Amino acid sequence: MGSQCLQLRECDIQKTCIDYLRVMRWYVLDFSRHDCPDLSGISDIMAMKRGRYLWIEFKRPGNKQQANQIEFMNEIRGHDGEYILIYSIDELMDFLKDDTLQGVMF
Repeated sequence: MGSQCLQLRECDIQKTCIDYLRVMRWYVLDFSRHDCPDLSGISDIMAMKRGRYLWIEFKRPGNKQQANQIEFMNEIRGHDGEYILIYSIDELMDFLKDDTLQGVMF
């Protein structure tokens, strides 16, 4: 492959994470392919399992949230919701690791 470095796209990170969540029996709603202005700033997905709701925004390393995404994050957190910003599958797995140990994942 030489000196060429592979760049992960945000959609690649998202697909890998969604596949992982579904294997772990989370129900996933994908909002990333919407054309509705009312959903501007909403996280890419929401994952649900056993009464737990995770709002998840995916970014490739080096990219940052837009202003409307930060506003949505603050709204969710202001209502004691869980909102996470994920840059890799490893980050998601680390975030969910404690739940796995407590048996929530299975």
